[in-house]
Amino acid sequence: MPPLGLVFGWLLLGEKAPPFDLMGIVPIARGIRLVTAVPETRDGQKR
Repeated sequence: MPPLGLVFGWLLLGEKAPPFDLMGIVPIARGIRLVTAVPETRDGQKR
């Protein structure tokens, strides 16, 4: 389940979110962060 769909369903529609769905947001968010992170150069500055 996409994290935003889960959050919006909970906030706007009053749906209940099972604990396993909430725990699933963590690895998804970490994966998105890894993919969108700006790489650093060897001198420590961001490109």
